Amino acid sequence: MEPVFVIGILSSIPIVAILSNALIKIKRMELEKMDKAKQTDIELIQVVSALSKENDDLKKRLENIETIVTLGESQNSHQFQQQIPPQNNEMKKLAEGGNEIAKILMERQFKNKQR
Repeated sequence: MEPVFVIGILSSIPIVAILSNALIKIKRMELEKMDKAKQTDIELIQVVSALSKENDDLKKRLENIETIVTLGESQNSHQFQQQIPPQNNEMKKLAEGGNEIAKILMERQFKNKQR
């Protein structure tokens, strides 16, 4: 009975080695998946920040378009400020704040008044 026991133990060593190797490969694959998941998270964060910046730029452009639509014709630089009627105070504030479209609208309005 002892020889059967010894043969069983000796034959189980390669089986244990094969199973251990398989478990190590499985753990390695799980770690690689986790690393890839972390990289995709970083990429997603970068994409979200880029989209957020683009969204802010689009909001500014939309504000400029709203200015054109709501105020009609323009207002511009500081040299025309004295000739601006009171209803265009909002346009004047936008032009002073650096809104290029408001400046162009102010300039057009001034040219139309000179005609």
